[in-house]
Amino acid sequence: MQYLRPSFLLLAAAVCAAAAQGDGKSKPKPPKPKPRAYALGDTVKLHKHRDLAGGAEVDLDAAVRKSTKGVVLFWQAPKSPACRKLLPEVKQLHKKYGAKGWRFYAVFSGSSRGPKVMDPDEHRMYYKLARFPFPVLDDRKQRYLKPFRLELLPTFAVVTKDRRLRYVGSLRSAHVKTAAYLTRTLDLLGEGKHPPAYKPEAIKPYGSTIR
Repeated sequence: MQYLRPSFLLLAAAVCAAAAQGDGKSKPKPPKPKPRAYALGDTVKLHKHRDLAGGAEVDLDAAVRKSTKGVVLFWQAPKSPACRKLLPEVKQLHKKYGAKGWRFYAVFSGSSRGPKVMDPDEHRMYYKLARFPFPVLDDRKQRYLKPFRLELLPTFAVVTKDRRLRYVGSLRSAHVKTAAYLTRTLDLLGEGKHPPAYKPEAIKPYGSTIR
């Protein structure tokens, strides 16, 4: 019986290993997991943004932690009729609840591409003329769209000081004008209570589509 030399066995093992790896190229990296949509009570991830109204950088995560109560986020767009119509009411909410420790931020999550996109100077001029009393965060990278299930404008979200999501939806119902869901949420949180989980159809935003 003829025995194979150890050197031959090592060479054969190396050839088999190379064949198993294909043409020598590294294996493709697995795709990054898609962000999961937040549920009420979840801890949210917030980012740094440039203020479209003033130009300064705003660390939204740090702003939440430094606030007394938390933050109210107001997704809007300059060219949205529904947002412009609602702005006076939002200013009144800011005046009332800002004095109670809530910080307000408008968020622009429109696309940065297309023929009708406003440039930074146009944004700055609009927010100055509209007299926004709070920063307008530039989120044209659209990092919040999927986690917050954003589809329509205007949309509101409430994040408490512990960075937990307590509300996402409209300011009020599209059908019942007297149902001010956002106001009710802020009042209950101010009393140390958790707001109820409103039915999605009751608080669904209505207005312009986010593009």
